[in-house]
Amino acid sequence: MRNQLLFNLVADLIEKDEDRYKQDTWGNFTTEDGRYREMNAALAAEYHPCNTVGCIAGNAIILSTSQVDMVRAIEEASRQWAKDEIALATVLEHLAEKQGFRYPPIQNYAADLLGIDGESADLLFGAAWFPRYMDVPTALRLIGQGANVTDVTYYAEERVRQAMAEGTSAAWLNRQQMQDNDDYIHADDGTYDGDEG
Repeated sequence: MRNQLLFNLVADLIEKDEDRYKQDTWGNFTTEDGRYREMNAALAAEYHPCNTVGCIAGNAIILSTSQVDMVRAIEEASRQWAKDEIALATVLEHLAEKQGFRYPPIQNYAADLLGIDGESADLLFGAAWFPRYMDVPTALRLIGQGANVTDVTYYAEERVRQAMAEGTSAAWLNRQQMQDNDDYIHADDGTYDGDEG
């Protein structure tokens, strides 16, 4: 079942502070001035969710994890990986694996939290995902209400099926076609040539 509340929380976060949303990274810690940084066990107490940036999946996990649990995960991941500094993506992976999720643990954990299936997660969490004819928060709210991810995504449904059959992503297939000039998304009006016909 879709977790409408969590979809709405992620949408609200992006709407309120778009700098905390970056679709091409699971997650990063940031400094006060917005630069990326890494954490370690000694710095774990400085963690605050406002000092993070992430994709939809990363933000879903961040918003679902208490500050106490995140600090503990930073400390545990630092020890487990025996690193002086550790990236947020590694901490998110640690949290997902602690919950029993395996490859890809962040994607599978976030899909479970949001209540979506694997195919939807493959599309929604892709680095090049972007919504069709609307902003990201609006698309997330619609998905939270039960809309099909392919219905609010620029990728034609046939493209998603082709990607699944080929074991790749719709984003990669679209990038390949744009490079080959076969199909492309029009920047001026958001239409996608592959949707016609």
